[in-house]
Amino acid sequence: YRKVHRQGLKYMTIKLGSKYEGENINGLLGDPTKKVRYLSPSSLEKYELAVVNKKLVNKKTGKPFNTGGQKLAYVMDADGRIYAGLPNNIAGDVRSYTLLHHHSSYFAGGDVAAAGEIISTNGIVTMINRMSGHYSPSSRHLTQAVTELRQRGLTITENQISYRVPNIFTTALERLRSPATSP
Repeated sequence: YRKVHRQGLKYMTIKLGSKYEGENINGLLGDPTKKVRYLSPSSLEKYELAVVNKKLVNKKTGKPFNTGGQKLAYVMDADGRIYAGLPNNIAGDVRSYTLLHHHSSYFAGGDVAAAGEIISTNGIVTMINRMSGHYSPSSRHLTQAVTELRQRGLTITENQISYRVPNIFTTALERLRSPATSP
C-alpha cells in the first residue's frame, strides 16, 4: 500500500493489482467475454452508505442496507466514504458466469482505502472482511473501514470482523483461468 499525500485525506490506499488493469476493455484476466463494468461518478452515488441511528443505510434512499444474507462487495475511498450494493456475480462454479461487477467497478479501477465483503441485515452488519482479489487489502485496510464505521456510530464487534482470506478465493480465480472440465 502507499500513503496518500494529498491534504485532507484520512486513509492510506492500495492500488488495483496490475493483472487487472484494463479489465473494463480487455476483459477479466484477458478474457474479452468477461469485461468488468466500471461505474461513472454519477452512478456511484446510489451505492454510498451512511450510518444513521446506529444502522448502515443507503445514503441516497435512507433505507437500511440489507444484503439478503449474501456477501456483497464494499469499498472505501481515502476520505472514508463507503460504497456497496452492486449485484454479486460470483456464485457456484465461477467459470459459468460472466463477471461484470467487482471491487474495481466502484472507482473505475482507482485506489481504495479498503475493500472486501460485507453482510448486513436491516442495517446491522453481521460480517465484514477484506476479501478482494483485485486489491489484496491487508488487515490494516480492513481496520481502516471498521474504524470509519465505528466513528460514525455503527457497532461492530470483533466477532463480526474476519481478517483471514481463505484459499478458496485463490482457487476460484485459478478455475477462471483454466478451461471448463467435465465431471
